[in-house]
Amino acid sequence: MENKVPQNMPELLSAIEHEWKELWRVLGRLTPEQMTTPDAGGWSPKDNLAHLAEWMKILMGYHMDRLPAQEVMACPPR
Repeated sequence: MENKVPQNMPELLSAIEHEWKELWRVLGRLTPEQMTTPDAGGWSPKDNLAHLAEWMKILMGYHMDRLPAQEVMACPPR
């Protein structure tokens, strides 16, 4: 997919769906050993997926549920 900024909600949702499908396609080709092998930075694909899942949870809690950031991230208030 070209690097074009979506101009409306249907384009955005289509781009998101395309990227998710591409991610799952790539992940489907990895062996269990490859999923847990760290890269040069020390992160395995499994680590990156866990990090992505946590960020998605945080963003959804903050932007969609409108919860305070510290609550979503389970940080003590200042």
